[in-house]
Amino acid sequence: MKAFVQNIFDNPILIRELRRRMRGRGLMYSIITYIIAMAISTSLIILIKTPNIGIESSVEVLTSMRQTGELIYYWITGIQFLLVLVLAPAITAGLTTMEKERKTFDFLRVTTITRWMYILGCFLSTTFYVILALVCALPLLSLSFLYGGVALMDVIRTFFLLLTCSCLLSAIGLFVSSIFDRTRTAQGVVIFLIFTLFFATLFLYSQFQLLFAGALAQGGEDGEGAMVANAIYILDYPVAPWVMICLSMMALAGLFLLLAARKLFEPEESRALNHWQFAVIYGVAVGGALLILSTNTFTNELAEIFFLTGIYTLLVMAVLTFAMGRMEVGDEIWHLKRLIPALRPFDQTIPFLLILGVAWWMTVEAIPKYAMVSHLEPAFLQTFLSVSLASFFFLCVAARAITAFSRTRRVAGFAIFSVISMMLFIIPVFATACWIALPGYSFILGEVVSLSPFILAIDGTFNMSRYEGSEPPFGSLATGMYIGLGIILAIIGETRRYRRWRGYDYHFDMPTG
Repeated sequence: MKAFVQNIFDNPILIRELRRRMRGRGLMYSIITYIIAMAISTSLIILIKTPNIGIESSVEVLTSMRQTGELIYYWITGIQFLLVLVLAPAITAGLTTMEKERKTFDFLRVTTITRWMYILGCFLSTTFYVILALVCALPLLSLSFLYGGVALMDVIRTFFLLLTCSCLLSAIGLFVSSIFDRTRTAQGVVIFLIFTLFFATLFLYSQFQLLFAGALAQGGEDGEGAMVANAIYILDYPVAPWVMICLSMMALAGLFLLLAARKLFEPEESRALNHWQFAVIYGVAVGGALLILSTNTFTNELAEIFFLTGIYTLLVMAVLTFAMGRMEVGDEIWHLKRLIPALRPFDQTIPFLLILGVAWWMTVEAIPKYAMVSHLEPAFLQTFLSVSLASFFFLCVAARAITAFSRTRRVAGFAIFSVISMMLFIIPVFATACWIALPGYSFILGEVVSLSPFILAIDGTFNMSRYEGSEPPFGSLATGMYIGLGIILAIIGETRRYRRWRGYDYHFDMPTG
């Protein structure tokens, strides 16, 4: 706790960034331009939309005034969103890379500044700047109250949504900045990720009402007995959807800050997460899914499939994070292996991935059991479980085999990412197109489609009855192929790793700090 307080209140990076921004001309000019843009927009709306009281009826005047207030609110919110969408990540994407380009980053590493002190200083300085910009808009935004159509809760909700969105984008910018060495490259990647996330968010938001239709229809009462409409239950307490969105974005922001801190000083050598951190993230994701499903009624199977595919995505991340680890790089107990020779053949990644596989099996079995209303067919669940476990096994052994035959971790990462893209996306999508065009080959093409648990989940959403009573069981060929190829790659890869281990000198080849 003391270290956390020191990282915030006694942070030289935060003090330096605040002094540089608050005393510079850029802040003053940007804030003035930002306020002028909102003032001009508000003035034009008032001049154009203000009703003529002498001509229009009282009902028309009230309706027109309400529309004017809503239009002022939407325009100012849109300008704020553009500021948050572009400015915050553009600033954080160049913080670390500018230090590297100026050749001052190595000097920073030899100081007493820790990685968390640096990350939190950069993050908080950008957050304070965004808060200042959002507060500057409140006087103009309050004009909408004079015309009506906008409540105080609407302003509070928009403020926190924009603030948490800014925190998430800033954290993504810091993570990208900690990986790359060039500012333009980092900013280009951040802009691409922002617009990708923007369109993905629009799609997810369009499906939000459908996904949580049953939960939102329940409503409920808060702690004081007041009715709460459009709420999602958490521990039998209704929570507004915008609060859930804010909490989710803050959780993702914390995850990206953790990734940025781990990749800050050694982006090539450090794993994205260690075993304990990933286990906590997996447990929180599964616990949150079971908590929401067990306390809310859903009208379709989309919510359960959404959680299943989301948690399977964590397994794919585990492959990229841990299965590529080699004993020379990223080994977290190397100091014990140097002291205790009996531990040197032991690879802690293997039992960890095995535990993840068992946890995934228990998760698939638990979600329909603890869901308040389950719409998934048992045959679909068995197919999804067998294909997902077999694909996880295949990707793990493929990643370890590719790592054993690769010279660098970057080459191994590119290769396993290509394998994941081919097996989970490219081949199943191509087979889906052929399946639609060639219905006569439905069995073979259907098995190729079932190579991807993601495509399998989409197919199960629309054709749940396909999996009931099919002989042989749907997905059995894909499961057998994954297991067979995985066994072959496991023999080849582990033999290669064993031979390399025999020639490995722990006294000289292991890192010293």
